[in-house]
Amino acid sequence: MIDGISSTGLQAMNMQFAANQNAQLTDDQKDQLQEILSNYDPANMSDDEKKSLMEALKSSGIGPSKEVRTIIEDAGFKLGKPPAGPPPGGNGMGGAKPPFMQEAINKYESEGLTDQDIDDLISQLKKWGGSQQGVLIDQTT
Repeated sequence: MIDGISSTGLQAMNMQFAANQNAQLTDDQKDQLQEILSNYDPANMSDDEKKSLMEALKSSGIGPSKEVRTIIEDAGFKLGKPPAGPPPGGNGMGGAKPPFMQEAINKYESEGLTDQDIDDLISQLKKWGGSQQGVLIDQTT
């Protein structure tokens, strides 16, 4: 088995397994997944092969699930444990949008936002989720 495959993108898939635990694969999807995995040797993969595997999994349209994770691990690929806690840069609310965001969207769609509305929204976003650049709005020019 190999270590580090998660660093090339399987970690992103790994984070989604919990959200899609109950998704069931069709027999055709299982065959397709097995076929993709059979093209790789989990004990001897280069970084390019790891990237290629991730691209093949992504382009197959087979989403992450508990069943997919089991098949990948049974084929000898080591995924590791899903990361604990919220994603980096998150606010710990599991990706929920701030309550004031829908109000801003509604106002934008109905009458548009003034410069003051935008300044207020930026201020609320900073308070809600920190001031990390690029999380929701990149304020740099």
